[in-house]
Amino acid sequence: MKIKRKTVTRIKKQFLILLGVSLVIGCWYLYWKSDVFTIRSYSLSGVEEKDVESLTEALALTKGGYTYRLLPHSRVLSYSNPLIVETVLATIPEAQSIDIRPVGLHTLKISVTERVPLFRVDETTGVTEDGILFTTKKDITSYPLLSVASSTTKTIKEGDLSFPQIVEVNKELLIKVSDFEKKITSVIFPVYVITIDALGDVLFIDERG
Repeated sequence: MKIKRKTVTRIKKQFLILLGVSLVIGCWYLYWKSDVFTIRSYSLSGVEEKDVESLTEALALTKGGYTYRLLPHSRVLSYSNPLIVETVLATIPEAQSIDIRPVGLHTLKISVTERVPLFRVDETTGVTEDGILFTTKKDITSYPLLSVASSTTKTIKEGDLSFPQIVEVNKELLIKVSDFEKKITSVIFPVYVITIDALGDVLFIDERG
């Protein structure tokens, strides 16, 4: 029996539709219902040993919920980047950058780079060589206090993070001031406070004032 071309075309079309629907259902099941892409562990880099356990426990809480009420945060391809960044910053506020990427089907690798202070403006706020202010949980009381005539700052954005930056000073000046402070501390007296006035004059003061 000879099959008409129209019949063959219709059968092919129906087969392709059925195949497409099957693929969609299969992909939906694999991603949303099965454990094939479920996040089971976190690989942390640049995190101090004392913070690993608490941060891992906090990160596990970010797996709840959905993006746009559709994409589950518990899967390696639809994790919540903002929630993870917020969680890392709660434990490591001095983070300069936070890189998040899937490794395999069940692991997220989170790499953290921390800022290094040159000075401090108080016991919990450090100042980098770029004049960026950042909060830290670490003990930075050994760093000199920096006082600038005007405390005007601007907000800069680096990746997913935003930081205030002192406007009146630049990297070259801060590095020179830091180098000179180290020389004074090693030869004359330990520098406790550094002030930079409106004219750019710099004072190095010991703890007695």
